[in-house]
Amino acid sequence: MTDNTLLERLFRGELCPQDTIDPCSDAYRQTAKALSDGLDWWKDRLSPKELIELQEMQRLWIDRYSMEQSEAFRCGVTLGVLFLMEALEGREAFLRQGQFS
Repeated sequence: MTDNTLLERLFRGELCPQDTIDPCSDAYRQTAKALSDGLDWWKDRLSPKELIELQEMQRLWIDRYSMEQSEAFRCGVTLGVLFLMEALEGREAFLRQGQFS
């Protein structure tokens, strides 16, 4: 295995799929704008202390979402590897029985 395989790069933290995602759907843009507009609305109505508390809640939501996404990615990769292992094991068993050439 060379140092430039996808698996090696992923292990070393050099490959981060979520960093390459560029959502450009209309639904995403509308949601992002609604969030931005909502935050602007709150900024005009909250005291500085309340605004800091709101921003802390935002950070907690973002952290939680990030953790969920990381776990979903890890589970997806694991499931993909298990599918490949199962497929290869099935192929090897098929080969051993002489039914596949």
